[in-house]
Amino acid sequence: MKEFSSNLENQLDKLISQYEEYTDIIMGCAFVRDPFCYEFTDWAGLNDEAAYLAACKAFMKVAHKEFRWGDYLEARTTAEKTFRLFYEQQHYPIENVEDALNAFIVSFLNQIIDNRQIEWEDTHPGKEMPEPAEDDIDNLYLARVFSVLPNKADDEAFFRSIGVEYNYEQLHMCCWFSAQVTNGAGQYSRGEVNFSARTTYNRLLNYSSLLWIGAVLGADRSELTAAAREAEEKKTNAAKCGVIRKHVPFDTILALFHKLMDGED
Repeated sequence: MKEFSSNLENQLDKLISQYEEYTDIIMGCAFVRDPFCYEFTDWAGLNDEAAYLAACKAFMKVAHKEFRWGDYLEARTTAEKTFRLFYEQQHYPIENVEDALNAFIVSFLNQIIDNRQIEWEDTHPGKEMPEPAEDDIDNLYLARVFSVLPNKADDEAFFRSIGVEYNYEQLHMCCWFSAQVTNGAGQYSRGEVNFSARTTYNRLLNYSSLLWIGAVLGADRSELTAAAREAEEKKTNAAKCGVIRKHVPFDTILALFHKLMDGED
């Protein structure tokens, strides 16, 4: 299915509108939006629009019951549960469930990031987002990199050894860095939007998040372990984060980022 007909688009919009008051439903139902939707047709063997719409309805029904946004870990956990239950109920091929789930999570995370970009574009009509400085990274771009990093389940023992919950921090940091380009909300309101990942990294007051960033970008694990142990001796979050940034400053993050990008298509 190369593209949706206008009739299917209208039916999808009508379907989503039935859940507008349930704002936690997978961030506006990433399931029915590009790029995930086109890949899904291959996984599930859907060969016509009626079958696709039926699958969307079934997914929304499960998501409405299962998905919750209490915190980052609950959101990630219930998103996975939603997808697995949906996949099982629809009797899709079990052999591709893990690949399909991983792609769904990427789509889920990017839907969050897309929403932040759309929010900026709506408040700055006709303007281009500024390019980052040579010694910096764009917050939105870094969030997208975080969203597509390989699943680190095999490294779970290491992440836990430094006090980091991988899935929690992946969603946390995708949300955190992408939200910087908005004016925020509540205690996290800001007068000016921020595109600088350097600024964001240097202001973060969650040391587990800093350790996660270093770990997923490939920082030296012995350095991260030493940083985590030294941070444990500090009493305040600011002091703990200062320790992590001493061991893994943003310039190290920048170098790791470029190394990662040089090795990717």
